[in-house]
Amino acid sequence: GAISGWDVAGETVAQITGRFIFSGTNIAQKRRFKLEIPYLVLTSDKPFDFLDDKLSEFTFKGTPILQDGETSTHYFRYLT
Repeated sequence: GAISGWDVAGETVAQITGRFIFSGTNIAQKRRFKLEIPYLVLTSDKPFDFLDDKLSEFTFKGTPILQDGETSTHYFRYLT
């Protein structure tokens, strides 16, 4: 029968795109918050080997992009 799936390329500069929602607590004010970014492009600063057996650490830099129908690149609110 047919086999479906996807490939992972090792030793590549990773890029992640999509809607991101971060929630947490402002430690200084002890207030919970939610940050929503409708469209964010994250790119790693160096190649990352997704196929390596060892744990790795890497850093991403991001750029929010204003999308059609949105009024802002991000929305921040404190939760009650």
